[in-house]
Amino acid sequence: MGVVEIGVVVQRVLVCDPGSCDLAGARARLDDVRRVESFFAARAAAYQAIHDRLLAEAAASGAGRPGPDLSGAAGSAGDAPVDLPRLPPLSSREARRLGLRAKWLARCPLFADGLATGEVSPALVDALAGVLDQLEPPVMAHLLGDEAGLMRLAAGSTPDGFRHFLRQLVDEARADFGMRRLERQRKNSSAWTRTGDDGLYHLSVTLDPERGQVVFAAIEQRLHQLQRQAPDDDRRSISQLRLQAVIDLVCGTATVVPEVLVVVDERTIRIGPHAGTMCETEAGVPLPASLAVNWCAHAKVTAAIVAADGNVIAEGCAARTANRKQRRALRAMYRTCAHPDCSRPFTECEMHHVIHWEHGGPTKVANLAPLCFEHHHLVHEDGWYLTIDDQRTLRWYRPDGTLERTAPLQPLLERQRLRAVERIDPTASETSGVAGGRGPPSLFDPNAA
Repeated sequence: MGVVEIGVVVQRVLVCDPGSCDLAGARARLDDVRRVESFFAARAAAYQAIHDRLLAEAAASGAGRPGPDLSGAAGSAGDAPVDLPRLPPLSSREARRLGLRAKWLARCPLFADGLATGEVSPALVDALAGVLDQLEPPVMAHLLGDEAGLMRLAAGSTPDGFRHFLRQLVDEARADFGMRRLERQRKNSSAWTRTGDDGLYHLSVTLDPERGQVVFAAIEQRLHQLQRQAPDDDRRSISQLRLQAVIDLVCGTATVVPEVLVVVDERTIRIGPHAGTMCETEAGVPLPASLAVNWCAHAKVTAAIVAADGNVIAEGCAARTANRKQRRALRAMYRTCAHPDCSRPFTECEMHHVIHWEHGGPTKVANLAPLCFEHHHLVHEDGWYLTIDDQRTLRWYRPDGTLERTAPLQPLLERQRLRAVERIDPTASETSGVAGGRGPPSLFDPNAA
C-alpha cells in the first residue's frame, strides 16, 4: 500500500462519524484502522532502525549520545513546523518491543512489506521477533530460509498460534523436540523472598513448565479441598483461599497428589516425538513429550488425546457442572475461549451449555463449549445464542436472530503441521510401541482418571 492509498484510507476514517455507522460500516472502518496501524507500524520500525544505526555510529565515533532535537517538529527541509504536545516517554518494555520489531523487520523484507500492506499485524511481527531474538545463528538462519512459508503461516494465524508453531519449527531445527528450551527455562527459574517496608512478607517464584505445571496443579487441588470444606459463612475470597492452599502445602499441613493434564496428539502417543508433535500443558505451554514419563514419579498424569480433526471422545454426566474428565476432553479441543476472535486461555473459561441447562441441555461434551467471562456474559445476559453441530461448528446469533459468525472447530494441530505428519510412514503408528498394534499405551489412557 503506497502513500496515496494510505492517505485515502486515513481520510475515510477521519470523515466517518462512528455514531452513524451500521454494522457493515463499523466493520469496514475497523479494517481501515487496522490497515493504517500496520502501515505506520512498518514506518515506525524503519525510522527506529535508522535511529538506532545513527545512534550507534555516533557512539562509535566518540560523539556521544546526541542531544534533543530543538528544531521544533521539522525533521526534514519539507516539514512545516507544527505545535504538538510532547509525548510521554516509552516504558522500557515498550521500547524493547519496538527495538526488536525494527531489528528483525530489517532482516525480514517479506514481513516488512506484509506489515506495510496490512497482510500481517504488528502483533504477528512481534511474535516472530521475540522468537528469532532468542535463537542461535544456525537455527535462526534455518527459519528465515523459508520466510515466504512463515508469511503464509502468519497470515492465517493468531499471534499465539503463530508463536506456538514457530517454537515447534525451532524444536525441529534443533532436533531436540523442546528439550533445549526446557533447559533454558529451568535455568531461568528462581524463587526469592523479602520483607517490605510495610511489614508484609513477599514471596515470588518463577518456574519452568515441568515444575510449574505440578506446583500449580497441587495448589488448585488444595484450593478445591478448602472450598469444599469451607462453611457457608466463610467470606474469604478465592485469592485468600489460594494463599491458604500455598501455606498448607509449604508447611506440610496438607498433602495432595497433583494431577497433571498433558494435551498430546495421537501420533506422538503411538510412535513418539515426530515433526508434527503437539504436547502442551493445560495452560497451553509447550512441553517435550518425554516429560510425561518423568512426571509419573510424583504426579498423576492424564493425557487428552487429540485426533487429526481436533475432536476427542468423552462421556457426559447428570450434573450441571462439567466434571474433570469433560474439562480434559474440551481442553484437548480448545486452547482458548471458543469465540473465534478471543485469545483468553482455556483455564480462565467457564464451560457453557450450548443448549442451556434450564432448557434441558445435557452436561455432555457435545453440548459444552469453553467461553470466557465476556462471551459467557454476551450469551447469558445480552441475548446472543449459539448452536453446535456434530463437527463442533459453532454458529453465533445476535439477539435479533441474525447469524453473526460461523466458527468451525480449529484443530490444535495446524493444517501445515498435519501435512508434515502425513508425510510420515502411516504404517509406523500401527505397530510402534503399542500392544497388538492398536490403541495408546496405558500411561496416556484418557480414562485413567
